[in-house]
Amino acid sequence: MNELLYTISKSSFMKFEQCEKAFFLNKYQAHLKDKLSIEKQLTFSRGHDVGKLAQHLFPGGIDVREQTANLREAAQLTADLVAQNKSVIYEATFVHNQTLVMVDILVLTEHGYAAYEVKSSLKISSTYVKDACLQYYVLSHVLKKEVSFFLVCLNEAYALKGSLEVKHLFKKREVTKTAKTNLSYFETQVNSAQDCLKQSNVPQKPLGTHCLSPYTCDFYGYCWHGVFNQQKPTVFQLTKAGRERLMEWFNKGILWLEDLPDDLVAEKVLIQQKKSILSGKEIIAQNALRELLAPVNHSVCALDIEVFAPAIPVYQNKHPFESTPFLVTCVGQNYNHHYFKPFQEEDLTDFAQALLQLTKPFEHVLVFDASLETKIIEELKLKTTYVTQLEQLQAKLVDVNLVYRDLAYFNPLFQSGTGLKTIAQVLFPALDYTKLAIQDGLQAMHAYGSLAETTDLFKNEELQNQLIAYCENDSRVTLAFFNYLKTKL
Repeated sequence: MNELLYTISKSSFMKFEQCEKAFFLNKYQAHLKDKLSIEKQLTFSRGHDVGKLAQHLFPGGIDVREQTANLREAAQLTADLVAQNKSVIYEATFVHNQTLVMVDILVLTEHGYAAYEVKSSLKISSTYVKDACLQYYVLSHVLKKEVSFFLVCLNEAYALKGSLEVKHLFKKREVTKTAKTNLSYFETQVNSAQDCLKQSNVPQKPLGTHCLSPYTCDFYGYCWHGVFNQQKPTVFQLTKAGRERLMEWFNKGILWLEDLPDDLVAEKVLIQQKKSILSGKEIIAQNALRELLAPVNHSVCALDIEVFAPAIPVYQNKHPFESTPFLVTCVGQNYNHHYFKPFQEEDLTDFAQALLQLTKPFEHVLVFDASLETKIIEELKLKTTYVTQLEQLQAKLVDVNLVYRDLAYFNPLFQSGTGLKTIAQVLFPALDYTKLAIQDGLQAMHAYGSLAETTDLFKNEELQNQLIAYCENDSRVTLAFFNYLKTKL
């Protein structure tokens, strides 16, 4: 084995494909990376859990990562296991051309080797295929037997019935042909990546859409710091323009909003938004606001629902990533109530009853982006006997988020965000989400899922209170925003 084990990993190669500057910085100035968000940490954790479960597709294997202390040991143990013709290896570690890959599952068959890369998603993306092709490039040079390669993802058609059936939970797609066809491409790219690391200076690359695709770059904050930390408005505050157009203007050298020609913002909403930002004045289209809000003049509450959507279904008849409501908060004037569904409870009857009971005193129920609440109510109509009452609840819903649709309202202080967190930060600092232990839906789902993993009653009570506080804050901000808009009529 080479004295230098590797210079390129699978993840760093994917960075090179996205941006050679990020690839170079990742190797030599990794301290400049953006702080790993809690959301990304939870996504990585979910991927690990799904990967471990997929090992049951080929039971009895040896897990290289669990039996070694570092990558050098992992590569050596893998080589030993291959030499011994071990039938199943997990996290099989290989190096070729100073490129390191760790194969989730490697299976020895009568035809050679079958390699499996597991993804905690419902679909196979082009990025996943490229990931697999790189691994095949390494395996095809290291292993002396024929190699077939498969991508494994979760099966959206699978529904839990009885015990979890791992072989039906996952589905696979072979990418061997694609990988073979592109061997020369990966040989060239790996060599180019190694040449990139031999440079003395950081490669220069203009900012663009590649900074966000296929994933937001780890160095996004570092590279874009000078763009977003300006003393005067930039084109990126035109949220109605869309990412592609914003990048197009930026690449043409147009950063300052005042320099954006009027003929490039012909749409009425963009003209209005530009004028609002440059003047620092809110957009208040009273007729549009009145049409949306005037009928809602009394007996109002604000509603928010939190859902649990695990990659691996835990409730009967549920599919991977299918949502199950577990918490609802309802806030009105001198009114604050909630319902929390116990984790073990699969029947949604109690949730439907609570939802109807909480909203019964009110003629109008405010929500912020009604898509989730509408979806949940539709599910409850299918799975409970409260169809008529739930239809009546649907008729009560008022989506406050619709004020943005045709810019019935816009606040230039919102910058590039218009969600509840931005609204709270700008208009209602007392309701700032940064004061909460749980600050978004993904964290909420993870916290709820952890209730099944501990018997510590005090810890469970603490988590439950944190979840209620987060959900209640959504309701409070929604109600506060509605009341604020009413003052503009």
